[in-house]
Amino acid sequence: MKIYKILVVDDDYGSRLMLKKALEQHDYEVITCSNAMDAIDLIKEQDFDLMLTDLIMEEVSGLELLEKVSDLEKDVAAILLTGHA
Repeated sequence: MKIYKILVVDDDYGSRLMLKKALEQHDYEVITCSNAMDAIDLIKEQDFDLMLTDLIMEEVSGLELLEKVSDLEKDVAAILLTGHA
């Protein structure tokens, strides 16, 4: 059985921790990072099946992160999340 690898990118520690714990309960491998630039480095080094990213982060937004991942021509599905109304 394949274990899916998920990258969680969020500048809020609590959100990262909550997502990591929830996903690991369903036997996903979860790696977290707090900013888009670290996420880019991880994506260059590893293959992920899914990336969950906060839309609004300092320096580089989730949308900009998606553009940068697309430029890397990596095949990773993505879901944008936000806590803002």
